[in-house]
Amino acid sequence: MWSNRVVQGNGLGWVKILLVTLLLVCVFAVNRHAYAADSSDIVLSESFVDGMTLPAYKTLFIKGQAPKGQTLDIKLIKNNFTITMARVTVNSDNNWDVMLNEQAPGGPYQLKVMTKEHSKVVNDIYIGQDDYNTRNPNGAIILSTHLSDDMLLQPGEIIHVSGLAEPGRSLDIKLIKEQKTFTMARVQAGRDGQWHVSLSAQSAGGPFQIDVTDGTHHEVLNGIIIGRADIKKAPLAVEQIIAEKSNINKSATTEIKPKTVPVISEKHEVVPNQIKNEWLQQQFDDSSWPLMNLTSLEQLPKNETLIARKHVNFAIDPHIVSLSIGTSNQIKQIYINGKMLDAIDWQQNPTDIQVPSGMFQSGDNVIALVSEKPWDNTGFIGSSGHFKIDIDNYNLELSNNWSVFYSSYTKGSIN
Repeated sequence: MWSNRVVQGNGLGWVKILLVTLLLVCVFAVNRHAYAADSSDIVLSESFVDGMTLPAYKTLFIKGQAPKGQTLDIKLIKNNFTITMARVTVNSDNNWDVMLNEQAPGGPYQLKVMTKEHSKVVNDIYIGQDDYNTRNPNGAIILSTHLSDDMLLQPGEIIHVSGLAEPGRSLDIKLIKEQKTFTMARVQAGRDGQWHVSLSAQSAGGPFQIDVTDGTHHEVLNGIIIGRADIKKAPLAVEQIIAEKSNINKSATTEIKPKTVPVISEKHEVVPNQIKNEWLQQQFDDSSWPLMNLTSLEQLPKNETLIARKHVNFAIDPHIVSLSIGTSNQIKQIYINGKMLDAIDWQQNPTDIQVPSGMFQSGDNVIALVSEKPWDNTGFIGSSGHFKIDIDNYNLELSNNWSVFYSSYTKGSIN
């Protein structure tokens, strides 16, 4: 409490106290409002960090903050399998919390918190195991959960490799492609068994391997792509077409008739003679469309309008992006994540198509091409025979493995 001496010594004391209190309340309200307006990402409580230990056989309490109204999926993952998960909607105060099922001792796990636009990942979580002897009793090489087969890296991005091994052991880490070592490093595991090393950044290419050995144990990551990603395998229809062309299927015991027209699932509700706007969107499922190379479309009827889609994946937001195609190309429109590039601009200089900032983002992106009608199926991307993308001065070849659909579309517009 304030003493009479203080009050008497300053007749304005209570007024000052009141003003300071009101000021603090206003500042708090402004900051809180600013967070609510500006928050665009996911925040976990401070206790959730890489390498943490959670209690075994107890319900796991997860909480944090995110933009209000967002729906979050929270997953506990081990070896790429979801062990337990929950879904929650962020409340009006930007707070959220969930409970995940209790687990037996084990690890390492990943904790992933995801919305449609953002994600937060905590790596190398152990449950009920808080020292090296229980986490790695056999002294094996355990790679960090941020590393995985088919992982995607950006050109020029330092490659961070880490994990557990027997304390004091030396490890050799190599980045390999077609039995050629592109870069390597040697590191020694610490007293707690932890080790980490950074490999030199590389230009676009792949697939690479990361090979880790301590002379006794051996771990390999396969299918690492730098700069681009064909995220799905060719459907059987394409393999059948290739087999027919090569006369491979003549020796088959059962006759297989190749599909000459890309098959569209009934769920897409394909309307004859039309190209639907949804086919241009990033979220459209084109997995039923055959994969073909833009340089090998001779088997398609040249008078049929073609739409071709390509998934590309960036580890970070690219800043300066341009496309390059042949000057005599047969492309009418180019779409990036469902947004059309200005045809007047890019058709004037198709070998240097400047893509506006923000059209490409980190993660999965889709480029969609719509052909002219009629078009020449022997020169769809021009005399150069290439479709290239330049990302922050790294040049990537994207002519291969496009999902394609063609129809007798004649209206000249996209619905």
